[in-house]
Amino acid sequence: MPGKIGMFKSLLTTRSPLSYINLDAIARKMTFIRRKSKKFSAEGILTTLIKCVIKGKGSFNQIATNLKSSEAKSISRQGVFLRINQKCVDFLRQTTHEILATMAEPVSKICYKYGIKRILTEDSTFQKMNARNSGNFPAHGNKQGATAGFKMDLIYDLLTGLPVFQDLFSGTSQDKTIGKVILNLVKAGDLVLRDMGYFSVSIFHAIDELKAFWLSRLPANVNVEMLDGTRLEKKLRSRSNDMIDEVVFVGNEKLRCRLVAVRAGDELAAERRRSRRNASKNTPSQQSLIRDGWHLLLTNLPESVTKDDLFEIYRLRWNIEVRFKAWKQAIRMKEVFKGGSNYYHYESLIYTALIFQLITLNVASSLKISDWTLSLENFSLAVASILVGVKNISECMSMEFDPRHILMEKRKRKSLMNQLVTTLT
Repeated sequence: MPGKIGMFKSLLTTRSPLSYINLDAIARKMTFIRRKSKKFSAEGILTTLIKCVIKGKGSFNQIATNLKSSEAKSISRQGVFLRINQKCVDFLRQTTHEILATMAEPVSKICYKYGIKRILTEDSTFQKMNARNSGNFPAHGNKQGATAGFKMDLIYDLLTGLPVFQDLFSGTSQDKTIGKVILNLVKAGDLVLRDMGYFSVSIFHAIDELKAFWLSRLPANVNVEMLDGTRLEKKLRSRSNDMIDEVVFVGNEKLRCRLVAVRAGDELAAERRRSRRNASKNTPSQQSLIRDGWHLLLTNLPESVTKDDLFEIYRLRWNIEVRFKAWKQAIRMKEVFKGGSNYYHYESLIYTALIFQLITLNVASSLKISDWTLSLENFSLAVASILVGVKNISECMSMEFDPRHILMEKRKRKSLMNQLVTTLT
């Protein structure tokens, strides 16, 4: 592969996941469309809704205007209003599920070093909406009154770059509750990476029983004891320890697992404690302040997996946060939901946004750029610019990109992520 991005002429992708499903068949199955029409089709409405979420303009009038470019005849605003109903939501939801089913086939590549078949990680993002939508999309209230919003949850296989599950949840749903979904997807040999927001001892027990593995950061409020009954903090206070790798008991349930702790640098520890004090209304606990001086991981992976490999694997989890950020920047979600509308209208736009993300993730995974770093934000914007310019999505089942616009130049200076990894090894 050439040493400079400018030496690439272009990067081509494989087909979009939409090329593997029959939109017309799904629309008929959901009774969303019963007969052919020159004004309204499954592909036409999906193309139009994708353009709307990209542009941030999703009113019924704007949908009707955009739909005119995809269909032989125009349709009125009232005609669109009547068709964006429960059956439209069912069509888009089923399309989302069928794309996921296609993309979640058994993976061919595995984490060969330890025989891990998939590395599953999960995250959710909250999208705020106009308060007028609080009846249909309630969020946690504040002193000013009711608020509105929703959560989108994604479970992602980091080995293949493909999503395994994605769905919409209430804005009041807690990550721990949403996180139970993963137990329906975990298979023997999988490794589940968990953020502290999804930390659940009961779920870790269930993953053990499924003969799968898990790896998580340790929350500040979860008690940990060494096998001799000594509290973790007493062990961490000792200046003679810079690294701990022992079996411990976690939480009130006394989950038996492996703790791997690496002392953080003084500068990073001080920054963490300063941030905790600034964010806390009350005086932070000594337990949390002591733990701020360490990088703490819990896992059921065996000792044969070294501490360096554990931290390198967990670093992959940060990718999903970057993907959510890139996706939200490529489409104008805030503008789409700034007004008030009915439940079917907004739920249709939400599922369309999920479909756009699935298309983007699938296309990104097909690029052969192993020696380079893909700028996910720029890539999502590039996909959005392609989709917004087509008459119908069938026109762009494969896509061509200028590498200068989507790849990051190699640089000698380490990124902040790599600098942190250096402190862990």
